[in-house]
Amino acid sequence: MTSVASTRSRHLSSSPRFHLPGRRGWLIGLALLLGVIVTLGFRGLGIPDPEGPYAVGRYKAAVVDPARLEAHNDSGRLNRVVPLEVWYPAEVGTGSRANYIPDLELISNDLAEAGGLSPLVVWSLGLVRSSALTGAIPIESDGLPLLVFSPGNQTNVSFYAALAEDLASRGYLVVGVDHPYQVAAVLLPDGTVARYDFSMDTLPAREGVDAKVEERVADIELVVDELLSDPDDALRVAIDSTRIGVLGHSLGGLAAAEVCRSDDRIVACLNIDGQGEGGPFGTNLEDSGFADPFMFLTKESEIHPEIAARFEAAGTGSSRVVVPAADHGDFADGGLFASAFNPFDSTASDVIQVTRGFIASFFSQAMESVEDWRFDDIDAPTDVFVNVFPLGTRPSIPVLDG
Repeated sequence: MTSVASTRSRHLSSSPRFHLPGRRGWLIGLALLLGVIVTLGFRGLGIPDPEGPYAVGRYKAAVVDPARLEAHNDSGRLNRVVPLEVWYPAEVGTGSRANYIPDLELISNDLAEAGGLSPLVVWSLGLVRSSALTGAIPIESDGLPLLVFSPGNQTNVSFYAALAEDLASRGYLVVGVDHPYQVAAVLLPDGTVARYDFSMDTLPAREGVDAKVEERVADIELVVDELLSDPDDALRVAIDSTRIGVLGHSLGGLAAAEVCRSDDRIVACLNIDGQGEGGPFGTNLEDSGFADPFMFLTKESEIHPEIAARFEAAGTGSSRVVVPAADHGDFADGGLFASAFNPFDSTASDVIQVTRGFIASFFSQAMESVEDWRFDDIDAPTDVFVNVFPLGTRPSIPVLDG
């Protein structure tokens, strides 16, 4: 039986390697291979349709940091260039179907080699269906709430289309950051491909994570700077500068947490299954706490008492949502592809549905600065445990160890 457990009965306050499929690493290659050969004609590969009222437009952009040199190559490129994937709410009936992976034909070899995928699997990505549209007309708005998304380590932001499209369909401007040399492979504006920099993995574990997070934080802050200084040129739609949130998965979740602490323009932060030396709050437990609403959405049922105490200290607006059935990779699109060819396993699609619901509910309430948080209307096809802080004398669910 599906259950949603919480600390209140009905009323709630509130660096992994690139692996496309999550826990079924070998299975996804086999599933895609068999699917392309046998079942694709009548079943197909795709991600769930977004649940909001708007169509979803998408296009590529890039920003350049005039003050920061590119540290990952010696090709003579002087400045850091950050490619973006932009999803936005659009008028229904406008635009034409966009490819799931932009520029796939230009990055396929690099994506296969840097991402550890077979050429056939990479080719199969060109057959994946999504709801995003090119050339779609943006909805009329005085200013859209902005969400900046940072992906997992060695993972292109395109592999989070299930989350990004859903948020855009609900009225958010979603800007995914393809951190060059940290994602598997991304096309730069000059036509070259930035491949994952494996040299960063030779650093001591904490040093490597800290270096990657620091670079991501700088990228995210650059994106916010550029979008607020010249939004019409960069995004073609107006931004509400009072409603800016940051979210990310894994290493991107840690970067999101760090940005929330350092940038006063950010009003809400969501970390999807990213933990460092500071738990979900960042790379250092000694860093100061949060003033912004904060959600940690994870698969981990256990929580260290020090982390629990920090959630408690963060107060109203902080929450921990546990989806025990999830694998780390199920928060991205990869698990959905395996499920497309295994109708007996709905875990990945259930996780995506729950994740969509809680992310949308969190940002909706955070952007409105509510004082009385509620997560009452989320469809949960798999078990979910919710802690909304402060707990006070109420027990944590799941029960704290130690």
